[in-house]
Amino acid sequence: MRMRRAHIGRVVEIMLHAEPWQSYDFSPDRIADYLGGMVDAGMARVLAVPDAGHAPAGEEIAGVCIVQPSFLGGRFLEILALDTPYRRRGLGRAILEAICDECPPQLRDYFVLVAGSNANAVAFYKRLGFVDVGDLPGLIRPDKVERLIWWRFR
Repeated sequence: MRMRRAHIGRVVEIMLHAEPWQSYDFSPDRIADYLGGMVDAGMARVLAVPDAGHAPAGEEIAGVCIVQPSFLGGRFLEILALDTPYRRRGLGRAILEAICDECPPQLRDYFVLVAGSNANAVAFYKRLGFVDVGDLPGLIRPDKVERLIWWRFR
């Protein structure tokens, strides 16, 4: 579902406990400001799962996905983050399939920028068929390497 401003606090919490945001030491305010812009632009989605009545409206926010609609003739998956208890359940794959299903056929290419040190994310995307495009040293921080990867959906 579309992310709303009311979701930002929960999404910040998820991101601060995940790589690369944890090791990049981004402040909660910086992440919240960024997410607010993505909400306003309509590009942010959250994954809501049943929560046995603990969260408002019986839903818990389990993750976030932000896709830039136009990047090198395809789309740029800017963020895909799941809260720890929801990882390794097939939800990441399901999210990617859902966003690809709503994508026009002419935009079949997906690009992702992954922290080179985030071995779990690199392995996840490779299992789905993404391939390396190249490393980008110092793109976000001078002491870090980002990896651009690519995938053509169907």
